[in-house]
Amino acid sequence: MRSMFALAAVAAAATFQLGCGPCQQIAAHRDAFQAREATSGAAPHLAISIPQSLINDAMSAGLARIRPKELDLPGMGQIARYVDKMSFAPKRIGIERAANSKDQYRIAMDLDVGLGSSSLFVMTLATQTAPLINREKGEVELALRADMLESLTPSIPDAAVSRLTSALLSKVPAAVRALLPRSEIDRLSRGAIQYVSQNAVRLLRSQILTPMGQLASFRFKMPDLPLASLEMVSQSGRFDILARTTLPVQRGLGTLPSAAASRSRVGAADSIQVRVATGAVVELANWAMGRGELPNAFDMNGKPTPGGSFSAGLEWASGESPLKINAWSAQGTCIRARIGANPLVALRDGKLDLGVQGVKIEELEGPPLLKEATQWATSLWDNSVGASKTRISTAKFGLGGDKAGGMDLASVALEGDALVFSLKTGGSAANTRQRKRTAPVIKKGTRSQLWSPAPGARCGG
Repeated sequence: MRSMFALAAVAAAATFQLGCGPCQQIAAHRDAFQAREATSGAAPHLAISIPQSLINDAMSAGLARIRPKELDLPGMGQIARYVDKMSFAPKRIGIERAANSKDQYRIAMDLDVGLGSSSLFVMTLATQTAPLINREKGEVELALRADMLESLTPSIPDAAVSRLTSALLSKVPAAVRALLPRSEIDRLSRGAIQYVSQNAVRLLRSQILTPMGQLASFRFKMPDLPLASLEMVSQSGRFDILARTTLPVQRGLGTLPSAAASRSRVGAADSIQVRVATGAVVELANWAMGRGELPNAFDMNGKPTPGGSFSAGLEWASGESPLKINAWSAQGTCIRARIGANPLVALRDGKLDLGVQGVKIEELEGPPLLKEATQWATSLWDNSVGASKTRISTAKFGLGGDKAGGMDLASVALEGDALVFSLKTGGSAANTRQRKRTAPVIKKGTRSQLWSPAPGARCGG
């Protein structure tokens, strides 16, 4: 019985070697897959969620580098010699979506106004601005600069006058205070506050803020991806940077989790969440294989092999065994296979732990020679997540005048049709290593073996 099966396999192999029809069909199937174009639609392929508290806290911390500025207190008359200069020190900055605006953001800055060592009141200044988005460079920046301050509106509390009066009285010698009733000091305080209020924009812009330069900003450098669109949106408690790629992703991300759900994650309050549609994960691997950045020639068992006769392409489908691997050999013994698997991903001890289960050959065209599918699924899933992690590692987050820096990978998980990375600022995610990496590592500056027909094997090429 075995000998009969072997003879049948040999006969089938001979058919798929000698008959150009089947080889041409397999080559056409491969070529059609590789020629797919990007689909239209609004769903993003990638979403980067940044907690509002992370931006606000970091921007405010950046203000500590700005030294307080001073102004002479106007209208002090005969007590001017005893009065210290009024100081202005940036205290905090907050950012939120502007009311009734789709693409504008409100940036509010608190200036601590003091006299000598006494804090008098906080002056709140606010303006609206739109983020600067450079799709070609993959950059999003939101900044507050002095040249944006024409529309600032100061808000000075009613208690400012009484606080300034008390501060002035503490500076004036007792002999002078005896000659000046409190009502007179109160009048001088009210005049000074009124002057500051009426001339706040001019005074602050020309003498305070312009010397400070760029007051605050945050910048996000997107991962190295072929971008088709880039935008920034916000919801309560977070900002989302949404991107679509030029890759033929069949289905993008669904509805993003609410801000409350995102905050419920362990450590989410100070981490950046990157959600990549699983369809984009596999298409990114296909893109990298086409560019020679990942191995793209394999032997019959799915082992990356320079000059191997097999090429591969990945898909993501709904339902059971969503990871689909297409394997083609259109030279020599011509074979086409479609393999399904359930992928696994985790982060253990700072290392990516990848695997597959439920691997099976779902379709097979050609002789029944391709029997081992686990290597195919393991190798290509490993490459897919590795390619996404490597790209995510190129993202950079910067605040104020700081140079944008890399981030550490804190967690990774599969959530439905999304691969979710959690990043911490302040380090480099490239330090995260992978376990069970079966594909050979391609050193920088080299290219993997591109698939090409063997010399003389023109049938179906």
